[in-house]
Amino acid sequence: METSAHFPYGKIIMFDGPDGIGKTTQLDLVAKELKKEGHKIYVTKTHGGTPIGEALREVSLSTLERNPLTDMYISLAMHSALAKVVEEKRERGIIVLIDRSPLSNVAYQAYGSGLDKDFIIGVIDIDMQLFKPDSVIVYDAPSHVTLQRMVKRNEENNVKREYFESKPPEYFERVTKGYRAAAAHFHAEIIDATGSIEQVHKLTMKHVNKLLR
Repeated sequence: METSAHFPYGKIIMFDGPDGIGKTTQLDLVAKELKKEGHKIYVTKTHGGTPIGEALREVSLSTLERNPLTDMYISLAMHSALAKVVEEKRERGIIVLIDRSPLSNVAYQAYGSGLDKDFIIGVIDIDMQLFKPDSVIVYDAPSHVTLQRMVKRNEENNVKREYFESKPPEYFERVTKGYRAAAAHFHAEIIDATGSIEQVHKLTMKHVNKLLR
């Protein structure tokens, strides 16, 4: 059996938070540090991550008009395809780092778009059982901070605003509230993301190292 440098059984760690908060940057930094320590790492994302998932991702990111429930079911289809892949990695002793988690559906579809919160949380309870993550990290900051970062990121990369990024500021305020509620319900690790990249990385590694010990 292929194993990590230190563990006979791997881990699944999810990184989540509102668009623009810096979760992907933090995931990449964790991946680099763990690789230096000799761990076997697999990086993927719930919003894609498999051939069928990537095809569905294109639809999800498009500006096609649809109702919020459609977005949730697109996400569930992507998650269903990915869950078996990451579980096989974990069984081989690999540490799996996943960009986003099912908690994003609570934040975006329930709180952001107004779908029934109890219904969405019930569905995501089942969805989370597909992955059984060892930890979900949720990065938290005021919505105006994440909006500023998102605009800056898009300008630097000359990227057009995508479907969710075109929403009004009030939408992102609700999304931030939704992430906080989802983190509490699913016992996620909340990390303050208002500091510098280096400061947030230190907080992240403190949690990751504790989990790996």
